[in-house]
Amino acid sequence: PRLADGDQVVKMTDPSSPDPVRLGGVGQVVAEYIRQQTDIDTRTTVLGHVQRGGSPIGMDRVLSTQFGYRAIELLASGENGRMVVMRNGELSHIGIQDVANKQRLVPVDHEVVEACRAVKTSFGD
Repeated sequence: PRLADGDQVVKMTDPSSPDPVRLGGVGQVVAEYIRQQTDIDTRTTVLGHVQRGGSPIGMDRVLSTQFGYRAIELLASGENGRMVVMRNGELSHIGIQDVANKQRLVPVDHEVVEACRAVKTSFGD
């Protein structure tokens, strides 16, 4: 998201990260603008918190049990430094070092990106 002057709203920077800029807080900027213009108390809701919130459903509990069980199996068989993952709907495992300190990028033509753009989600471009 960009402000009218073209600046991005940056929540923080982490120089130790491969992607050090953390965007965030544009909702609070907009809420403050509304408050200033209308003198009405205005609050924000972070959609990501709402989408990921709520009570777990049965599938959440089944999936977490499967992940936990697979992790125990790995440890019991002497496999250390591994991480349980789900790929294409199947549980598997990979070395933690294979993913540590790396970005997981989504291709710009990915169907999830297309769906987000269809509902007018901004990626700052």
